[in-house]
Amino acid sequence: MYILPLLGLSQVKIAGEKITRLNGDWNLVLNQFLSYEETFEVQGEPLYVPSTWNQFQVDGEEFSGQGYGTYFKTIELSEKDQDYIIYVRPVGIAYSIYVNDILLGHVGNPSKDPAKEEPKIQTDIYQIPQEFSGKTITIILHISNYSHRNGGLWYAPEVAEADYFYDTHLKRTIINMLVLGSILIIMCYHLFLFILRPKERYSLYFSLTCLCLLVHSMSQGDIPILYLFPETPWHVVVKMSYVTLFTIGSLNLMFIRELYPELVSKKVNTLVAFISFLGGLFGVIFAPAISNYLVLPFQIITMTVGIYLLVVMIIASSRNLNGARILLIGYTITFLAAIHDVLNSQFIIESTPAIQYGVFIYVLTLSMVLAKRFTNSITINERLRFELNEFNNELEDRVEQRTSELINQKELVAEQNEELNQIMTVLAHDLKSPLLNINSLSQMMVKQEKEKLKESSAIMQKIAKDGVEMIDRLISLKKFENEDIGERFKPINISQLMELKILEFSPQAKLKSQTIKSNIKEDIVLSTSERHFSKVIENLLSNAIKFSPIKSEIKLTLTSSNKLIQLFVSDEGPGFSSEDKELIFRKFQRLSATPTAGESSSGLGLSIVNTLVKKLGGKIQLNSEEGKGSEFNLIFPSS
Repeated sequence: MYILPLLGLSQVKIAGEKITRLNGDWNLVLNQFLSYEETFEVQGEPLYVPSTWNQFQVDGEEFSGQGYGTYFKTIELSEKDQDYIIYVRPVGIAYSIYVNDILLGHVGNPSKDPAKEEPKIQTDIYQIPQEFSGKTITIILHISNYSHRNGGLWYAPEVAEADYFYDTHLKRTIINMLVLGSILIIMCYHLFLFILRPKERYSLYFSLTCLCLLVHSMSQGDIPILYLFPETPWHVVVKMSYVTLFTIGSLNLMFIRELYPELVSKKVNTLVAFISFLGGLFGVIFAPAISNYLVLPFQIITMTVGIYLLVVMIIASSRNLNGARILLIGYTITFLAAIHDVLNSQFIIESTPAIQYGVFIYVLTLSMVLAKRFTNSITINERLRFELNEFNNELEDRVEQRTSELINQKELVAEQNEELNQIMTVLAHDLKSPLLNINSLSQMMVKQEKEKLKESSAIMQKIAKDGVEMIDRLISLKKFENEDIGERFKPINISQLMELKILEFSPQAKLKSQTIKSNIKEDIVLSTSERHFSKVIENLLSNAIKFSPIKSEIKLTLTSSNKLIQLFVSDEGPGFSSEDKELIFRKFQRLSATPTAGESSSGLGLSIVNTLVKKLGGKIQLNSEEGKGSEFNLIFPSS
């Protein structure tokens, strides 16, 4: 009979803890359920655990994986008065467990008859009677499998001191539940986020990825789902594990593509999604014994997709894309945990499942990335809202400004209409009267003698000249108002210019026995338009001569001081009343003063002066009292 070496628990420690995993060679006898006594009589064959009994040689032939048999192993419980337990993870696919000849319990109902077998997978803890403490015992498992592709001891049982095990097992269970509960909460949060914001599809793919990872973790290892739903049929648990395995790679790929669409190929995404859909459908429809054939191919596919996504995240990290570096850390840890569990499921390494911890880290890092993305979205929305408010305020200001401009334009149009009406009135009055006079004179001239024709002709010429002058002044005023003369400025010696204008108007003043005196500082230079500045002087001198009495004095003064140039034109005319001062610079204004020698007046001269002075960058002031003459003061900034 094949007997393994005895193991003393007091001598065997795992990481300093009093738990012994019974991995290694077990005795296996197929097609028999042995009693404790029979284990001493029947020669068993060694089989390494954890593993399956598939392809185990029986009488020179491979065992198919479905059937029944007995596993047994002898150990020594070296500590007296110590309570021990046996911890058994899922077995394929029903079993009863004995210590020597005492039945500790069973999961499902193992049977030699396939019809009587009740398959079940479950993690369970069995108390070893204290009478065996300090003694050598044989652990016997009767296992049958007619429902799954793989049979036997999938995981190595553990023997541990009871108090220590229950304490550590409780802590491990609490941690596992906290991890899975956290994943569930995160999944629900992002699912609700998608419901509220359907355009954010990455929230949907993330919640589905979390769901897939959650279900897969709960159907592996200790099968936490059975803590919550103990009556869950075994094949449902297995199907959950298979379907999530077949689809998890595709969902994760779709999620990463939503985060970094420029890095994940659409063709690769479509191909993986199609394969995963077929695999998931296969896992739902067919029994676990058939679906199990796809486990290894899909593990390879999932690992391949995992490597592809790892490359994608490395590229995203190198480009410093949003959250890529954090995600790369979490994904790398999860990918290593997935590789660990795949190797463990294929019995290449021996360890406890680690996927739930990798999943938690991955989901946590994903949540950090999405939280950062969501925060960025909020920041962008706040900035856009701020910019929108700024735009609205600016738009309101523009509307207000445009409204003000329209009001100003309306007022300007009204002023222009009023001005037009004034022009029409003036034209109707001032041109109609001369035309009537001309008509009357022409009728008189028909009857006049030749010697009186010259006098009438002279009168007609003067009337015509006055009319032409008024029209010229009106045209000049409109031209000056619309003309931009700033570009024509150049340094002008206005001292010399004024002396020339005095010479030009002196003959006109002499006709009325008037004297033009000047006090002009030499060589004063002003950056201005010579033609327009001349027009200002001409109009002021013309007005002074026209409205000053005979034998009066007209004075021109030009000074420069404190960066200002001032020009004074004073006369001894009738002056201006308070009412006249309000109207003096307006067009077509008939003031109380009249020309002293019967000269004509269009009412445009001072309006032209005011317009040009402003265009030349200066300002004009009037100092006058009624009956005491007038003084016009023109002020310009020095060049």
